[in-house]
Amino acid sequence: MFDATREIKHAVQPIFRRPYLSVKLQNVVNAMGLYDTGADISCINARVFERIPSSQRPRALPVSSREQFRAAGGHHLKVNGQFEVNVNVEGRDLTHNFFVIENLNEPIIFGIDFIERHELNYCASEKVFRWKGESDWGNGHLKVCALQKLPPLSVNFCKVKLRTEGGAVPNVQDEVVVNVNHSANPCITGGPYLVTPDSEGYVTVPIYNCGPSEFDLNKNDFVGVAENASKCEKREINPKYLSAVSAKRQNETLSKEKLKFITDRNISVPSVRKDKMKL
Repeated sequence: MFDATREIKHAVQPIFRRPYLSVKLQNVVNAMGLYDTGADISCINARVFERIPSSQRPRALPVSSREQFRAAGGHHLKVNGQFEVNVNVEGRDLTHNFFVIENLNEPIIFGIDFIERHELNYCASEKVFRWKGESDWGNGHLKVCALQKLPPLSVNFCKVKLRTEGGAVPNVQDEVVVNVNHSANPCITGGPYLVTPDSEGYVTVPIYNCGPSEFDLNKNDFVGVAENASKCEKREINPKYLSAVSAKRQNETLSKEKLKFITDRNISVPSVRKDKMKL
C-alpha cells in the first residue's frame, strides 16, 4: 500500500516535492521526517517528542549552553535538550542523537549529521532513498538459458537468467518479482513469482503453456519482466483467506443483469454451470 501511495503521489505531481521519510520513534510514535541536506543537525518537534510515553522516552544527553541554533529565516530556536533516540527509518532500526526543539516547522528533520553518519542517499530523479551498498536497480528482464520444449497445456520448471535493465547481474540478496510473458505467444505465461537469484543471476520459475500446441523457447528468448522488490513490504498470503474467497465465489449466483446478458445473446452455458444460473 505504501509503494502504491508513493507512486500515485508522484503521478499526480504534487506541489510540494520535498523528500520525506516514514519514521517510528522509540517503536511507538509514527511521524514523517524531512530529508534536509541543508540542516546541520537532526531535530524533533517538541510536540512530536511529547507523544512518546514518559516511560519509553530516551535518555537525555548533555547540551552545551554555548550551542545556539537558528532557523532558515534567521530566528533563534528554543532547544529543550538532546536525546539519543531509537528510530526505524526505511526498514532499518538505528540510534541517533536528536535535538528537541519548540515550534519546529517540521515533525522531524534529518540533517547532514544523520545523512553522513548512516549513509542514506536520495535519488531526486527517481524520488527514492537508498542506503549505501543497497541495490539501485528497479526493473529487469528474463531470458531463456537453453532450448525449452513446452508441451501443450503444461507447467514446466525452467531455469532463466535474470538481468537488470542495464544488463547487470542483480545482487544475491535481492528479492525480485517476476512475471512470465512471451511477445509472440500469449499462451506462454506465469507469475507473479517472488524469487531470489543466485550469484550468477539465475532463477527457476514455472512457465505455463496454456495453448493446445507444443511451443519452443529458444536460448536467449525474452520470456518475462522483473521488478526489484527488496525494499517493498511483503506479507505472506493467508491460504484460509483465499479458500474463503474461492468458496464464496463458487456459491454466488448470477445477477439479473448478467443473466439477461447471457440469455439475450443466446450464449452457450455448460450443463454443469446451468444450475447456478437458476434458469
